Amino acid sequence: MVEMPTPFSAPVFSPSKLQFGDLTVSFIVDEELKNWLEIQNWMRSNTNVEDFEEIQDVNKWTSNATLLILNSAKNLKISVAFSNLFPISLSPIDFSSTIVDPEPFQASCTFSYRSYIVEIL
Repeated sequence: MVEMPTPFSAPVFSPSKLQFGDLTVSFIVDEELKNWLEIQNWMRSNTNVEDFEEIQDVNKWTSNATLLILNSAKNLKISVAFSNLFPISLSPIDFSSTIVDPEPFQASCTFSYRSYIVEIL
């Protein structure tokens, strides 16, 4: 928000740019950790982890993505299209040998993005 000067006593505020909150997605990690490793490798490709050779062009590490939301009958209800999306954090996988009944691993990833469009289907 930008304060605009006026001759009156109260300032006038005008929107200057939009800021969107991050998108956090929880998911079940597959048995070979493929989906978790894919995000981890994506994150490594857009940061300086070891040396400058790992950093790629900005257009190579953003992506467009669509989130499809289903209703209670499992029919498509809402589509949210995100542009210039990239991961900013990935949760660790909690390995434990004390669990009696095996359960699938769960993880979450937080993404930043430029904008989104919501479409009611």
